Amino acid sequence: MKSFKPLVFTPLLVLAACSAKVSTDAFPDFSDTRELKVSSDPLAGDVNAAPWKIGRAVARINPNGEYAVTMAGEGVAMTCGDTFPMAPHIAFVVPGAGSYPYASSAGADQRLVNFIFPYSTATAGGSNNVLASKSLIQVDSIQGGLMTGHLSALSPIGAEHSYSIGGKFQATVCNAAEDMPMFIRQKGSTAFRVVYAEAVKVAGGAAYDVRMMDHVPMKKCNAWDAWMMTETPIKYLSVRVPNVVGAFTISEGVLEYGDQRNSGGWSTEAFNGSGKVLGLSPSEILVSFKAKDFGSMGFEIEGAMTTSICAQ
Repeated sequence: MKSFKPLVFTPLLVLAACSAKVSTDAFPDFSDTRELKVSSDPLAGDVNAAPWKIGRAVARINPNGEYAVTMAGEGVAMTCGDTFPMAPHIAFVVPGAGSYPYASSAGADQRLVNFIFPYSTATAGGSNNVLASKSLIQVDSIQGGLMTGHLSALSPIGAEHSYSIGGKFQATVCNAAEDMPMFIRQKGSTAFRVVYAEAVKVAGGAAYDVRMMDHVPMKKCNAWDAWMMTETPIKYLSVRVPNVVGAFTISEGVLEYGDQRNSGGWSTEAFNGSGKVLGLSPSEILVSFKAKDFGSMGFEIEGAMTTSICAQ
């Protein structure tokens, strides 16, 4: 990836409540013949025998790259920092675009829809959580900072809190630094904190070098393959990712850590792990990855990063 390497070393649904009660009727009755509501209108339906319509929805990125989605009804103020809005809301986790049906309690990788009904008392707070007995999550796309798709869900017959919802949704993908931290550690201590990041198109447009640096470089979006030589002193992390949404493997040469804080400078590409391009638009790329060096330097890299794509 780079021509300058004097020293290469070769041999990374929290509920903010005090208690939660899950409906004992959370799993399906196989005699239930009700049909899921299918609609191309905005997500809506009946909740506790009253009309409900989606208001705000956010998708937070977990360290493993999956999306934790929270959907609140109209009139509920919610931001990326609100993990538990104090109003009835929907929560589910998905790995990315795709179709995720649920109609039984069996299976190794069920994607459950959970309708959460918060409550409070004089001494504590908590929630009634009612898992859908039938549901379908359809994530159509994740790009440009938005997740779009459709959702249908039915509460179990006789549940304490009832609901029947269906329709399309749009969720904001949370991409603030505090929502998606990037941890760069060496032997348990922080190696550096990311102050600036950019993505430069390489390999004839088939990939991007996503670069993270400890300060703003003198020259941004430098296409030169040894750009770091002109940026002394700088610490950086650069990972080559494909120009397509999906998973990729980190092997030697894919991820590089460098420290140009002295006249010689050094870098290492001795990493393995995995990553995922979570979102891609003409102007931004969202990636997550987890990697360790397989030498003796003790590097651990884990997190997610949204950054602008340099104009070509």
